[in-house]
Amino acid sequence: MTKYFIAEAIIQTTIKFEVAAENQQDAQTNAQEIAMNSAQSGQVVKLTLIPDGETEYAVGLTVKHFLFGQGKISSLIRTTNSMDEEGYRATIDFESGGQKNIHLPMPKGKLDIVAA
Repeated sequence: MTKYFIAEAIIQTTIKFEVAAENQQDAQTNAQEIAMNSAQSGQVVKLTLIPDGETEYAVGLTVKHFLFGQGKISSLIRTTNSMDEEGYRATIDFESGGQKNIHLPMPKGKLDIVAA
């Protein structure tokens, strides 16, 4: 089963550098600009996860398609259709040698889970 979450991370970083200026106010301004341009990575201070849905499908799951036969899910991406209904696009590597993108969910009998 694949579960989806919304993740929010607060990142903190510390950098040290020299600033040359005529006075403290100019040094503060220059340091602020350098810091803003340099802060591209840092330490995670807080991480929040909010559950945002789940599906019985997962990467690595073996399925059987009514037309293409048995295959294994190699990629699973959550999608939304034009009517704002959630679904999934699964890339399935079929034993017959083909790879197909299948939109899920499909009715039972059209695509069935064989094994995890």
